Amino acid sequence: MKGFGALTLILLLIAPVSSLGAASDDSHQLLAEGILATLKGDGPGIDLLRDAAALYPSYPRSITDSAGVEIVLYRPPDRIIAMNSNAADVLSVIGLGTQVIGVGDTVVKTPLQFPDLALRTNIGKYNEPDIETILALRPDLLISYVLWPDAEKLDRHLPKRITVIRMDLYKAETFRDEFSRLSYITGDSEKAAAYLEWYDKIHTLVQERVMTIPEEERTRVFVDYGAGKSTGRRTMSEGTGLHDIIVTAGGINIAGDRVTGYADVENEWVIAQKPDVILIWSPKGGYVLGEEEYFHEAWDDVIKMPGFNRIPAIRDERIYVISSAYGFGTSSPASLVKVASWLYPDLFADIDPDAIHSEYLDRFTHTGKEIKEEGTFYYPKR
Repeated sequence: MKGFGALTLILLLIAPVSSLGAASDDSHQLLAEGILATLKGDGPGIDLLRDAAALYPSYPRSITDSAGVEIVLYRPPDRIIAMNSNAADVLSVIGLGTQVIGVGDTVVKTPLQFPDLALRTNIGKYNEPDIETILALRPDLLISYVLWPDAEKLDRHLPKRITVIRMDLYKAETFRDEFSRLSYITGDSEKAAAYLEWYDKIHTLVQERVMTIPEEERTRVFVDYGAGKSTGRRTMSEGTGLHDIIVTAGGINIAGDRVTGYADVENEWVIAQKPDVILIWSPKGGYVLGEEEYFHEAWDDVIKMPGFNRIPAIRDERIYVISSAYGFGTSSPASLVKVASWLYPDLFADIDPDAIHSEYLDRFTHTGKEIKEEGTFYYPKR
């Protein structure tokens, strides 16, 4: 009865909402639904409802995550686990680093990118988490990839009080929308708004310059991802981050009409396509120092492929290596400008991509000067 009285009081307190607008209508609906569900024994519970009532109409808030699941938070999270480096990247930029209590092992292994978050408790691999460690940390929110870990390795082991939001936070096609949704449900920080303003400014700059290029004059690009698993070279097409960057930068991915995702293509086909530019995707470098040699090796490997010397990209020395740490996540606008300058050097002659990257590092990350001075994000460095 005492619980029923508390719920009734909460409902009465939020009743007069007609003058507060659409956002309050959403919060009112969510809070009312939470109260009714709690009365039926299947809701968020008295404590969360009290918190939501105190924060009303700012909370509750809801989004649909990238796995298609409706997520409701009744208060801003204060104990967060970032299951992977992409989640840690976004949470840091949003300004929620102090609320992060646990991170995946990829975060722990990159202290130059995450000098603060790398010191948090290691909860294991992004696809094989340590459930006991997670439970011991008593988080209220976990952020994981859409597909990894699967529910059998994560969700089924967690109590109802722990919310799991599934977002990839690295795919160029969906990144801005995911960033915006995650920012909204965790509190809409000023830092998140500043980042989105910068993101939109860079994208607008690129799009306004490339949008008028006729289709027949667009730069044709081959993406190289190393030796093929079955034949020739491994490439990337629709559904991958680098494909989206190429298209946004005004280029044509020559594999776009031939394969999807990650696939092998024959060397003879690459030669016959005569790409203007070759972009080599590398998991090395970025926020790990001393790995420029891997970039040169990948570059040299493609240069020396039999018959590739007939390709315009190699003949004209338009072959570049780009780090995944540069092309994915919150740094992606900086890499977009760099790729656009490779594809259309005359069109972007007045733009300094390195200055844009430095601005990103200074404004939105906690990295030190050694990253700007020694980090290898692309190759050759020119």
